[in-house]
Amino acid sequence: MIDRPENLVAWRELADRVLARDPDSYAGQMLMGYVLHRSEGDLPRSRFHLQKARKLGLKASDRGDSEGFNFYVLALYELRLVLAEMDRYQDQLEILEEFARLRGRGVIAAEFAWPLMKLGREIEAREKLSQAFGSGDPVARIVAWNSLGALEMECGNAQASYNAFQSLLAEARQNGWPLDCTYLRNAGEAALALGKYDEAERYFREATSVPFNDQTFSNPYLDLAGLYLPQARFPEALEATRRMHQWARAIKPFLYQQSMADTQQMTGELLLELGYVEEGLEQLDMLVQRPDRRGGTSGTKDQAEAGNLVVWRSALLAWRERLSERMTTARNLEWWRLAYQRLQLGMKARAAGRRIAALAVTNERIQGSLRPYWAGSFSMGEWFRPDLVELYGPGVTAAALQQLRQNPPEKLPLEEPFLEAIDAEVAALSGDRSTALQHLERALGTLPEAEALLRARLHARAGQLLEERGDRAQALTHFQMAMQKAPGMLRTVRVRLPVTLQGDNNPTMREVARSLGRSPRFRRVGDGLPLQLSLAGDQLEALLLGTDGSVLARAVAPLQQDLHQSVADLVEDLHRQAFSPQIDLSQVDLNSLDGSNTSGSTASQKFREIFRTPGPHTRHSGPRDRVARIEDSGELARIP
Repeated sequence: MIDRPENLVAWRELADRVLARDPDSYAGQMLMGYVLHRSEGDLPRSRFHLQKARKLGLKASDRGDSEGFNFYVLALYELRLVLAEMDRYQDQLEILEEFARLRGRGVIAAEFAWPLMKLGREIEAREKLSQAFGSGDPVARIVAWNSLGALEMECGNAQASYNAFQSLLAEARQNGWPLDCTYLRNAGEAALALGKYDEAERYFREATSVPFNDQTFSNPYLDLAGLYLPQARFPEALEATRRMHQWARAIKPFLYQQSMADTQQMTGELLLELGYVEEGLEQLDMLVQRPDRRGGTSGTKDQAEAGNLVVWRSALLAWRERLSERMTTARNLEWWRLAYQRLQLGMKARAAGRRIAALAVTNERIQGSLRPYWAGSFSMGEWFRPDLVELYGPGVTAAALQQLRQNPPEKLPLEEPFLEAIDAEVAALSGDRSTALQHLERALGTLPEAEALLRARLHARAGQLLEERGDRAQALTHFQMAMQKAPGMLRTVRVRLPVTLQGDNNPTMREVARSLGRSPRFRRVGDGLPLQLSLAGDQLEALLLGTDGSVLARAVAPLQQDLHQSVADLVEDLHRQAFSPQIDLSQVDLNSLDGSNTSGSTASQKFREIFRTPGPHTRHSGPRDRVARIEDSGELARIP
């Protein structure tokens, strides 16, 4: 009963009363440390009280007080969790050594592997895992398999990691042991690192269907959203993200605070790719102020912080581009206000870039950060990774790639298509257009179709380079392919889309044409994509067509008495529609949000509300990027 949320307030009040009467009460200190950890997630204060309970309980035990010994053991158990969540792994090892003397080394040997792995002590971690496997204890074995999978992933042995998780699942199913979502999502993560996208999805989906455990670091809906978004499966990514937030608020608060930045980053990435740039930036602004601790995952704090910053920088630059688009119709003070905001955004982006580069250099991650789906990389979607070339510089990046290929890692053949994309960015920023196009051709010919967003970015870059070379027909083909999957990528690589205006034969439409001529997104040419302008009754319309006559975007605006405002509204809507994916948000099951069907502009409003309004803190029952990140089994690894 002690860990039920509805009792934690009463337990806190009891602890206050006990300590007010006797500050040296081991029971009061233990209870206060427990409540501060489990209810508030106040790790430093919890550690302080648990340390006191440990000392007081041990002293009482030495006097023959059996209750003092029991509270001493409880304090050790809780302290070991708190120290792990604080990323204090050496201190955690000391507590585990103390615990092992009481409970037996074989039974808890697997518990040592995680902090040893975090400290880079691979040999000792493997020795502890061997002890755990030989203990015969089923809990120790399942924790050992999970830790071995994480250790192999961190050591760059992706196939061995995958094999470890396969053994875990096979042994658990053979013996009828209950499977927690952590083990299933870890198996999915290992499969994803080997390019097994379909298998990863099966494991992630299975992880959502096992009995819910509110004391887990894992959130399988975060994994599903991170799988769907790169594939441009936007409705499914949106639904997974909505459920991700529900899951996050249903687990224990002290565990939720360990992954708040992860959920915000996922939300921000999705919003950006759906064209909600300002809303995405709002989410990402919050996470850069508070990156997650990494006690519950095999990753490190610098990886998470750098990944957060890369995505935040991308959002800053995307919003700066949106403001540039709005400046095409802005007047007077409004123009200057937008120009000032652009300047501020650029300064923030430059500062973020310097911080990312510093993190990479300080933690020796320049080479590793270029690798996809690898444990030593930055935590972010693969379509952001080419941004690192601009931050490190083409020369540094090229040297890092050369060193990587000279000492090829185990899964380099799987990584080569992604590295070709980096090669292309290096050549493009070096001014070598022909070499860049050769790398892009090879990357697009070998990248998995599941990497739809990265492929769209490469198509956008190829179109840009071909346009610069004067090969407009091929450029338009690439631009259209990018726009059919992720049109926002044209904004990411700062493309000016060649368009041929049709229907600009009246004063209103000529004003529209003049505004578009000032846009950083469009360039008026004689043989570009057709952009049809029309005035039908009281409505202005712009229709952007592909080379095959397909509709790429449709923008409308009401005709008002103020002609300038009518033009501004149409131009703004065209920028929004042309560079956002054309999906119907009503495809997503929004009924569970407010009990009504939603579509059109109401769907857009509801979409924003999903991420701005916290969901209820309720438990689930029944069915409900990136870096290869393996998660600890946390509370599952209970010591008998």
